[in-house]
Amino acid sequence: MDDQKLNEKRLLYEAYYLTFMTTEYGKRVLDDLTETYLDVLSFDKDTHQTAFNEGGRNVVAEIKRFIQYHEDPEAIPGLRDDQKDNNLEEED
Repeated sequence: MDDQKLNEKRLLYEAYYLTFMTTEYGKRVLDDLTETYLDVLSFDKDTHQTAFNEGGRNVVAEIKRFIQYHEDPEAIPGLRDDQKDNNLEEED
C-alpha cells in the first residue's frame, strides 16, 4: 500500500473512531447498531430479508473493524513492514 493511500485510510479510521468512540451519543449509536444487526441471527425464511439483514450486519462489522484499525494500526491489511510503526503524517 502506498503511503498516501495509507494516510487516507488512517484518516478515515480516525474519523470512525472519533464518531463512535469519543462521545456518549456515538457509543450509544454503535451499541444500538450492534444489538440490532450484529448480535442477532441474520437468517430469515425470506431470502431477501436474509440478504437485507446480512447487509446491516456487514456494515456494523466494517465500522467496528475500522475502529480496531485506528486503535491498532498494525492490524491494517496490506501494510509493509516499514509502514507499521509510522505515525500519521500531515500533508503539506
